[in-house]
Amino acid sequence: MERSLRMRALKALAALLLVAAAFAQVEAAAQGRRVALVIGIDDYQSVQPLSRARNDAVAMADRLRAKGFEVVLRTDATRRAINEAMSEFEGRLRGAEVGFFFFAGHGVEIRSSNVLLPADIPATLSENVVLREGLLLADVAQLMTEAGVRYSVLVIDACRDNPLPRQAGRTVGRTRGLGRAEVPHGTYVVYSAGEAALDRLSDADDSPNSVFTRHLLPVLDMPGLSFDDAVKMVRDRVRADAASVRHQQNPAIYDQSTGEFFLLPAPAPPPGDTALETVFWQSIQGSSRRAELEAYLDRWPNGVFAPIARARLAEAQPVAGTP
Repeated sequence: MERSLRMRALKALAALLLVAAAFAQVEAAAQGRRVALVIGIDDYQSVQPLSRARNDAVAMADRLRAKGFEVVLRTDATRRAINEAMSEFEGRLRGAEVGFFFFAGHGVEIRSSNVLLPADIPATLSENVVLREGLLLADVAQLMTEAGVRYSVLVIDACRDNPLPRQAGRTVGRTRGLGRAEVPHGTYVVYSAGEAALDRLSDADDSPNSVFTRHLLPVLDMPGLSFDDAVKMVRDRVRADAASVRHQQNPAIYDQSTGEFFLLPAPAPPPGDTALETVFWQSIQGSSRRAELEAYLDRWPNGVFAPIARARLAEAQPVAGTP
């Protein structure tokens, strides 16, 4: 174990200059302006209401504000309120480094367009009405691209059953879920599911948040964890939770981004042994191998990244031959 640790540390030290450059890049990004638009809708006026979307939005807005985001928050928003929020979002995006959009509510795919439904969407069988009155996901992505932000994130917890009416076998849009996201360069999109998403695991589930958002919120507080790594960690946890109630929920990722985005950058390495710890962690940051994670924890059981290492170790596959 010690020999393996030394070899890993020496190899990691060879990348020290690259790591230092990455720290500088992350620090610069952290100092840039970050702007978020967060929408959560429970009280739909003409279609099936929801029970956790508003909580999801409020909790997400609080998390993002704590990380330096300028947040535009709207709950139970009508189409007019969403239009006004989009205008405010567009104005604040000018000169921003990162744009972040979070939506919890109903969404449908119609004619290859993903449409997010406002609180006052009518219970209609007209696809034209839904396209006109809903918010097109592509329009949100394009808004951030045209504003010139370096990194655009769209998180959509909206892949529930289609709430629009059915009549004589006719439906408006797909029965379940959203369609594949075609997004501009520089954009990272996450759906809470590629099919129907769960608001709760059972009638006894008293969490105030949906299955997806309850797992997303805590990982956003992990320093040194890229947003991509955070989302993949959430995806694994959501799959496991859904499987526990005999449901399939697979969060979908559409990544056209460039570089990495960190909500909380890793601390700059101080001198001494902590510098070696940081460099070692950078060398295994994306790993889920038990031996590497255990090597880190053996050397730095109370290290800066120990909570992340233990979380990954808990989810890592057991070594062959062990119980």
